[in-house]
Amino acid sequence: MLKMQLKLVTDKLHDICKETGVSGFKTPHGTVARIVKTRYGTNDWDSMYEFIKEHDAFHLLEQRIAQKNMQTFLDEHPDTLPMGLNSNSEYSIRITKR
Repeated sequence: MLKMQLKLVTDKLHDICKETGVSGFKTPHGTVARIVKTRYGTNDWDSMYEFIKEHDAFHLLEQRIAQKNMQTFLDEHPDTLPMGLNSNSEYSIRITKR
């Protein structure tokens, strides 16, 4: 319900910006900014890896570990740990609606 209301409000703010030709505006309650956020992905990782190697563009990749895949690997290979692996476990609370 709250997500739906938030979407209605953001959609209306987008409409106001488009209709008035502005990228943002101030109100007594805060500032609205309409920004463009571009995300890149691929549906052909083999070609992407080849492209990155060909152009020596390894900086295009992020350095992070796939969390679930690492957990699965460690479960399947409990005596094999990669050098430099760090782990941090903490409790969290999850709340779900009925």
